[in-house]
Amino acid sequence: SGFHVSHNPPVFVLDTPGIMVPSFDDTMEGRHAGLKMAITGAIKDNLVGDVVLADYVLYSLNKHFIDKLNRSRAPYMDTFGFPADRSRCDDVHELLRYVHHALHSKKSQQQPADDAGVGEALLTEQDEVAAAKHVVRLYRDGSLGRFVLDDI
Repeated sequence: SGFHVSHNPPVFVLDTPGIMVPSFDDTMEGRHAGLKMAITGAIKDNLVGDVVLADYVLYSLNKHFIDKLNRSRAPYMDTFGFPADRSRCDDVHELLRYVHHALHSKKSQQQPADDAGVGEALLTEQDEVAAAKHVVRLYRDGSLGRFVLDDI
């Protein structure tokens, strides 16, 4: 709906429900709200950062599968080739090293005989960003599980 607010000069205001610039206060709840919107694609990735988005995906996966569902192992651990004796990962940089390794192994069609040291390997910033983008893409297409981000 529109409003005529001035005759000279003629000014009309048009109300556009649902279109707004989100603002998030500097509280834990405000940060979580912003990150939830970002990992669903409602905010451009480059405004938040790919590694930060992957870190929030990791946090959300752990919270859902380990903390809420009380699973002994989060499914992403198998997806990215973590050792069987690990139940979760809380370090995004370690996750990205495993993601990078999994992507590299897939491309070469070879699985190294010894995966020891994957979690300690150093990645270039470019490799880390590529791995982070992959994690976010898998989350968004549902490959890492489908669940509600809000506590309901």
